[in-house]
Amino acid sequence: MKIAISGTPGTGKHRLGRDLSKLLGFKLLDLNKEIGSKPDRETEVSVKDLERLVKNKLEDDMIIVSHMAHMISDEYFDLLIILRCNPEILSKRLKARGYDKEKVYDNVVFEALDGSVIETIELGKKFVQIDSTRDYKTTLRQAYLLITKNKRPRKFNPDYSRYVIRFGL
Repeated sequence: MKIAISGTPGTGKHRLGRDLSKLLGFKLLDLNKEIGSKPDRETEVSVKDLERLVKNKLEDDMIIVSHMAHMISDEYFDLLIILRCNPEILSKRLKARGYDKEKVYDNVVFEALDGSVIETIELGKKFVQIDSTRDYKTTLRQAYLLITKNKRPRKFNPDYSRYVIRFGL
């Protein structure tokens, strides 16, 4: 099985990917590490570049992690998980990472406007949203049960649009 985990920076993709790969015995393909992306600098990369990278590294039983994982062709994964987070909590997480005000603002507004979800819908892909706002153990348990037992988390379609006003858009 090949699993892609995507979502706005700060939602917990990399931690979830690492922990799931250990629990399931899957290999982890962290696209940010592969392309040398770091939070303190911009790295321009095209979807075609990501797909070429995935195609060259892809193996059975692999978890692909990136804030752009939802953009790659769904021929490279069997399951797409998009992590979501309450924008106020996300803002705190990004500030704790040392993101500058502009980068915090951009990512929080992107999350409030359902950026990853809208991009995925526009690409016609199926996906499952998991809320990573609360305790991490719940997020991990929901993802694990989804993968191992096809047990979908409770219906989760957040409307974070009210936060756009709070963050001054």
